[in-house]
Amino acid sequence: VAGVLEQHHKVQILDEAIEAAVGLSHRYIPARQLPDKAVSLLDTACARVAISQHATPAEVEDIMRRRQALEVERGIIGREAAIGIEVAERQARVDTGLAESEIALAAAQQRWDREKVLVAEILELRARLRGEGVALDA
Repeated sequence: VAGVLEQHHKVQILDEAIEAAVGLSHRYIPARQLPDKAVSLLDTACARVAISQHATPAEVEDIMRRRQALEVERGIIGREAAIGIEVAERQARVDTGLAESEIALAAAQQRWDREKVLVAEILELRARLRGEGVALDA
């Protein structure tokens, strides 16, 4: 069953994960019978891992949301300035925040891109080791 789940979700399942799924499902899911509940738990875990490999990291999303909020505030400041309200201090604070968020976003995006490249390399190497039967110590 683990092999089918590995191929379907394109993840690797360790023996420890199988043992944990059996133990935890037996302890916390009393309504169903083994092995169905362990397989279901393992399938759900594999799906979450597969999705997380392609999802935008929370750090990048947070920075983008902060930037969007600052852009909205910049628009509000522009409307307030048009009717004569003093906004110079707020404008400077928003501009500083936007500049800082741009730097933070670029750094986070760069880290994420490096991580994606590393994950792709690891997956490729793992596939070659499995497919070609290359010895691990070679």
